[in-house]
Amino acid sequence: MQHLKIQHRFSSNRLYWCVLTALSSLLIYIYGLKGKYDVNLFSTTSYGLKDYGYWVRAAQNLTQLKNPYDEDPLFKSGIFSSTIIYFFKFILISNVNFFVFMQLLNIVGLIIFLLTFKYLNSNNTILLFLLLTFSSTREILVNGQVTGILLGLFSTFYTLIKYVKNRKTILKKFYYYLLNTLAGIIFIFLLDIKPNLFLFPLLVVAIIIPCRLAVFIGVFVWLLHQAYYSLLIGNLLLISWYSNLLSVVAYKENANLYGSLGIWQLLNQIQFNQYILQILPVITFMFCGYLSLRISKKRSISAALFLAFSTNYFYTYFHFYSFLPILAIMVYWIFLSKHIFLAGFLVSSMEFSFNLNYLNSLLSIVLLTLVLILYKFPKKTDSRFFVSGWITYMFVREGLFFFVPTNQYLIKSIIVMIPFLIIAFLVVKESLASAYERVGYY
Repeated sequence: MQHLKIQHRFSSNRLYWCVLTALSSLLIYIYGLKGKYDVNLFSTTSYGLKDYGYWVRAAQNLTQLKNPYDEDPLFKSGIFSSTIIYFFKFILISNVNFFVFMQLLNIVGLIIFLLTFKYLNSNNTILLFLLLTFSSTREILVNGQVTGILLGLFSTFYTLIKYVKNRKTILKKFYYYLLNTLAGIIFIFLLDIKPNLFLFPLLVVAIIIPCRLAVFIGVFVWLLHQAYYSLLIGNLLLISWYSNLLSVVAYKENANLYGSLGIWQLLNQIQFNQYILQILPVITFMFCGYLSLRISKKRSISAALFLAFSTNYFYTYFHFYSFLPILAIMVYWIFLSKHIFLAGFLVSSMEFSFNLNYLNSLLSIVLLTLVLILYKFPKKTDSRFFVSGWITYMFVREGLFFFVPTNQYLIKSIIVMIPFLIIAFLVVKESLASAYERVGYY
């Protein structure tokens, strides 16, 4: 299917990239360096490093021979990824340098992901601008999260094993084992830091491109690291990690689902049965992952990755900063489908998602105007449909806050569901059209 061409209006790509670089710098400044959200932003003794601090403090606890899971029950990652993140913190010395470095890597990682899987090309230069300004991207920067970095590493893992497979017969042994080792470390790093987000995407890639050696090396290094610190601390850290992860699905300890915005939050807000809320999310997580593996060799990698990343949405632990890879595929598909009204509606819902105030409404209009100035649609009717969809969502958001004014979790969960409903509509529509064509043909 030919992609709808929405290109920038600049005379050269270099000038356009300069504009995006300036935008990225502005985002890093506003959502971090300005210190607007935390006066102790760069304190190592508080939560000043925001979520980066969880990994840094976990590694610091390891160096002091303390169990990081006992010291911080909210810590949900493995110790391998914490050690690597702390290594960069140690090298960069200054908290400011480390913070800026991590924020910058988030944006670079997003770009690498889009380029690797061909979601970004000369026909749809608008896609990167939209993803940079989405609320979920800003949430990553606000909270000091690592989703963009991890997407860049995921893309690097895919590129490495693809390169090794294609050149296995001509690669020297040294480079063959070096590249497999690097791929293996990235593989286990991603699983260690966010298993709920990367378990099935990694399995999808491993099925499409067999990489047994890389996986073996990664698991071996991880086990050595686990064993070393478990012996030093005198505690089996893997069991401690598992105990902390159990609280994610333990309803009594987690009555608001840690503020997750997946489909289960909707049921949680209407006092759904708590036992079902403990069991069904695990089932839907595994089932969605199973489907992603089934189609990984039968359909495009985008469809498999979409389902694989969406497993996190159908689990109880889904936050807005984990939405980025799903949104990247969704926006690519929505423009591919050429349903411009729905594209405007979806994009608008993700630009200023939750907070309802006059400033955000004004900023939404300003951003829409900026899109129309910077990008050219193939037809005037396309731009009108896009604007109509954008404005329509703004009225829908007003209605949500009017009819459900006190339940923020419910409103947020409905808004996050909007892109999924749009994609589901397009999939059903395309399936019905294909079925109709087959019946007509025969």
